[in-house]
Amino acid sequence: MGDANWQSTKWLVGLYPIGMCGRFVQAVEKKKLEQRFDVTVPEQAVLTPRYNLAPGQGAAVITAGERSPRLEFCVWGLVPSWTKDVRTGYKMINARVETLWEKASFKNPLRYRRCLVPANGFYEWRKEPGRTQKIPMYFTVEDAPLFSFAGLWEIWNDRDGGELYSFTLITRAANSFVKPYHHRMPLILREDQETDWLNHSLYRPDDLQDILAGGADIALKAYPVSTRVNHVVNDDPECIRPILEQSDLL
Repeated sequence: MGDANWQSTKWLVGLYPIGMCGRFVQAVEKKKLEQRFDVTVPEQAVLTPRYNLAPGQGAAVITAGERSPRLEFCVWGLVPSWTKDVRTGYKMINARVETLWEKASFKNPLRYRRCLVPANGFYEWRKEPGRTQKIPMYFTVEDAPLFSFAGLWEIWNDRDGGELYSFTLITRAANSFVKPYHHRMPLILREDQETDWLNHSLYRPDDLQDILAGGADIALKAYPVSTRVNHVVNDDPECIRPILEQSDLL
């Protein structure tokens, strides 16, 4: 199992432009996570609330256990099991749904190592007339304070036998709500799709077609937040506080 207290990897954190699908919020209590996803959180696990989770940092993901869903702690930035260079994770924070079956890095995880990535929301940035700095927007799912992104996970072994658990978020073309801010968005699962997404017996393209083609009809809401989220060192509830005035941006 991934290290529950492991928070970040120095070779990844802060190396990605914020224009990518590259920040989300995962701030949930242990009991609520267990109830929502029917998963048992180990007693020793430390679920630190994350309000500005960035690539290269650790996150809780839910995988398919032998009898029930299983909680793992993984690094955001998938490192394929076959690679010799752990820095491959630089390019693997997102997996485009349109090319999943074509990419060597994603084909096997898509068949056998799919995961749910619990989230409260995610960030995108918009350009404002007369401003050089983009304004961050916080997106959440209407009537669903806790939902899941579709993800893939992997285990990479170093020469000394050490294991690195990692994951990537699947992205799709932005729906009509997100498109004014960014051309891509994370693939958000409906709650009734989550069991099938983790089901190992569903591994052929036809089995997953409906899930991978979905996400456009998810009802979202959004509001502007402070540019504090532009910096990974800022990770607190202030990151998701709605701003009312231009002076609140900083």
